[in-house]
Amino acid sequence: RRAFKYDKKNNRIEERGYGYDRSLYYKCVFSYDDKGNLTEEKSFKNGKVDGTRTAYYSNGLISVIENYKDNVLNGIGTSYYVNGGKQCEVNFINGQREAKLTCIYPNGSKKTEGNYIKGKLNGPYLSYNEVGDLTESYSCINDLIDGKYVEYYDGKTVKSEAVYANGKIQGSYKSYYSNSALEKENTYEGGKIKKSVNYFSNGKIATE
Repeated sequence: RRAFKYDKKNNRIEERGYGYDRSLYYKCVFSYDDKGNLTEEKSFKNGKVDGTRTAYYSNGLISVIENYKDNVLNGIGTSYYVNGGKQCEVNFINGQREAKLTCIYPNGSKKTEGNYIKGKLNGPYLSYNEVGDLTESYSCINDLIDGKYVEYYDGKTVKSEAVYANGKIQGSYKSYYSNSALEKENTYEGGKIKKSVNYFSNGKIATE
């Protein structure tokens, strides 16, 4: 059995599919945009999302595939670029991210990677540019940066660096010119800047 919903212009915007067991609950729902393109399809059980949810771009390609159990995210969730290439993938347990999250660029190279425990980022988090150079590196404990933070120009030349504890900078934050000369140094105390010094690329102090 099918039931349809239309907008004021008589465009079909939703379609519900029912089983043949005379149940009042629908088994699946299909949503459409005003041009009639399928935008989303979801599986249901006893009135709750249960199974696969798939969302689509206007060109018909998949944008997101998720898995649900009793209206809660459970299982692998995958997002895609508008050209069809995979964007990010992560596992969910009881609605929270769990295990490794990996995202990639449209060209297929790695963009970011990190690890989640009960929905919070824990352990190393790495970011890369499209040619594969490391651009950012740090570690987290329950979503808070903890330990050394380093940002790179090209995977080798340091752009900025600091040491964190419980999400707050300890000591100083330093940023550098592309020639590795010190550009700025902020000194922190209790999570707040106490002193800031800016430098010219030749090493002379610009402001403090």
